[in-house]
Amino acid sequence: MHGLVVQKLIETCLSKQLLVRGATSVGKYNTKQSVFVGPAIDEAAAWHEMGQEVGVFLTPSTLFKYRSNLDSAGMFIERTMKFKGQELPTYCVLWRDDRNNFTRIAEKQSPISPDIANKYINTIKYLKELKNKGKDVSERSFYQQLD
Repeated sequence: MHGLVVQKLIETCLSKQLLVRGATSVGKYNTKQSVFVGPAIDEAAAWHEMGQEVGVFLTPSTLFKYRSNLDSAGMFIERTMKFKGQELPTYCVLWRDDRNNFTRIAEKQSPISPDIANKYINTIKYLKELKNKGKDVSERSFYQQLD
C-alpha cells in the first residue's frame, strides 16, 4: 500500500510541476495534532537530507525489516542510491514520468547550484535505468491498483 500511495504522490506532483523526494522509516513515534516526533521520524529526516535524487527510498531500518516482502511487491526497485559522500544499496519506490514533466521542471531552473545539479543528474540516471531495465509501472489507474 505504501508503494502505491507514494508512487501516485510522486507522479501527481510531477504533473503539477513539483518535485518530491524523501525517505521512509519504520519504528516508534508520537503525534500530537500535526506534529510527529520520535526515532523513526529522526531517521527519515536524516536520510532525506542525504538523498541525491527525486523520489522516495527506504531507510536502512525499513530495508532490514521488510526486505523479504519487497521483492514481490512490484512497487519498488532495488538499486544503489547516491547520497552525500556515499552510495547505499536500498529499494526505491518505482515511479515513471511518461510526460517528461521532470525534464520540463529541470529546464526551467536557473541558475542551478552544484548540490541541486547532482539531484537532477541522478534522477535522469534513474529514469534511464528504468528504461534500460524495461521496468514500468502498470497502466492501470491508481484506484484500480488499490483493489
